[in-house]
Amino acid sequence: YDLKHGSHCLRLMRMCKEILSGQGVIVDRRGIDAEQLIAIKMHGVMKYDDLIAEVEMLNKQCDELYQTSTIPHEPPRKQLDELVIRMISQYTEKHG
Repeated sequence: YDLKHGSHCLRLMRMCKEILSGQGVIVDRRGIDAEQLIAIKMHGVMKYDDLIAEVEMLNKQCDELYQTSTIPHEPPRKQLDELVIRMISQYTEKHG
């Protein structure tokens, strides 16, 4: 399997679980799982079947956490649309 993509998939699923668990977005993986992710990416230390099994387990956990998460399930589209319009207006006023 593509080692780089496998390590990214695992990292993203772990981060998803952290976010849905209320831990926030933890980008700096040092002290968490950075060494393992690098070892997967650089040396293939995790077998494909083991990686897929963990990703599937994390996916199931994320599905369960999503049901009880207080994170909004939809973005605030109206506010985002207004923000984009303001940004474009400010840019065109400044740059023509």
